[in-house]
Amino acid sequence: MPDLHRLVSCLAATLTAGALLAPGLPLGPSWAAGQDGPPPPDAPPPGDEPDAEPDGGDRPDRPGRRAREPRGRQLDRDSPVARALADLLTIDPKYAADGTVELEYDFKSAEHVNDWDLQGLDRAEEANRRGVQGRGIARGAAKPQALSLAAGSSSQGLFLHRLELKGDYEVSFRCHTERTTTRSELVFLLGKGGASWGTQLVQRGTRGFSVVGRDAVDKNAWTGGRVVTVTVAARGGELVTSVNGVRVDATRRLADKLDGRVGIYLTDMHLVVHHVTIKGTVNPAKL
Repeated sequence: MPDLHRLVSCLAATLTAGALLAPGLPLGPSWAAGQDGPPPPDAPPPGDEPDAEPDGGDRPDRPGRRAREPRGRQLDRDSPVARALADLLTIDPKYAADGTVELEYDFKSAEHVNDWDLQGLDRAEEANRRGVQGRGIARGAAKPQALSLAAGSSSQGLFLHRLELKGDYEVSFRCHTERTTTRSELVFLLGKGGASWGTQLVQRGTRGFSVVGRDAVDKNAWTGGRVVTVTVAARGGELVTSVNGVRVDATRRLADKLDGRVGIYLTDMHLVVHHVTIKGTVNPAKL
């Protein structure tokens, strides 16, 4: 009997200790945050969680979403003006319902030169395109093309686009010089106005050009045969010129003389034209 009393006492002590250790808590691993435990039934397998999407971001490749269409000009291809432009030009004029065109010429195609009138030039032909740093491209290598224009000291070369513009428009010329002398002249034309070497505003008359802007021409951008971008624009009756994206000069003295054709005048030089962009309002009366 003493042994039976000792066994009952030990069993009671063991049950009391277990209740005091963790009443109401399960035995085994905890489900608290940061500790291992079984995942919820609907949780994705590890590594398959969906990527976080930034606030306001669109994912056009996600099923059920439509990619946003770019906003652009409403092109007009069926009006009488649109058909006249298609007959006049070899490239797509991208004529819009607001009466504007957007023309781009890189002269990689020989047909691009067909939209221009060439007068008084000694040479007009394809040329090797040079890099921005002036590095040449080896002969025989695959290369894009540019347009080479040359006029001697006794020549007055004109490179004029066939389309006449009016109102607000702008033209960008990207080119470099291969040969010049102290007598070389280079003028980027807008109607009867223009910019000599892109920096001095001038007016074209029957006896040549007269200055209407700054007193001196700045040719520094052209040294070493570097590729230069000249942008001349007619904006609200003002003639504005920029070189390599920097505005150089402007005048309102030619407000009524800017409608007309655009192009380049050159003499006593060899010029390579890489790219020309024309944007603005077409003159339907001149088609």
